[in-house]
Amino acid sequence: MKMELSNTWFESYTLSSNILEQKDYRIDEEQTILDFLNSDIAEFIEMDEPIMLLSNKGAIFELNVPAALIWECVKEQKNIDSIVQFLNDLFGADINYFQDVYDFICKLVELEFLKNK
Repeated sequence: MKMELSNTWFESYTLSSNILEQKDYRIDEEQTILDFLNSDIAEFIEMDEPIMLLSNKGAIFELNVPAALIWECVKEQKNIDSIVQFLNDLFGADINYFQDVYDFICKLVELEFLKNK
């Protein structure tokens, strides 16, 4: 059964307290992924290259650049439409990111990175 998720998903879900996050060694711990992408170092990064690890309850997941950007938006409790708009502005509006964002947030719920409030 497919999960139903509202645009304002953050009204129903919150981040799990068990999450550990580790950015790529080239990214300063205080730096956002967007700030990193605007730096000189980022030109050496491929978009599908893992740049962040997330762990929850012992399971480790690699996030590529778009997934890491979505993760940062999730932590800021941005709604789905604003995340999609952010990605369109950043990467170009010729791609519809809605399904990718929706599926990513659903996966975070499924893997208990997000839990019911």
